[in-house]
Amino acid sequence: MSIAATHDLTDDKKVAVKIINTKTTSPNDLEKVKREVQIMKQLSHPHIVKLYFLFLFLLSFFLFYVW
Repeated sequence: MSIAATHDLTDDKKVAVKIINTKTTSPNDLEKVKREVQIMKQLSHPHIVKLYFLFLFLLSFFLFYVW
């Protein structure tokens, strides 16, 4: 798993990208990622980053969080 800060040029927002390689992640940890996504979709608080976008590409999950 790796995390990087970047800037979304289309919406002019600061985002953090969490990249999770599904090939090297255990099935138990993948379940935790799915649970994280479900929880983050429901949260809305000014002090918690918001899940902005999620996609799967070439065996990796990319989770984009607005901060």
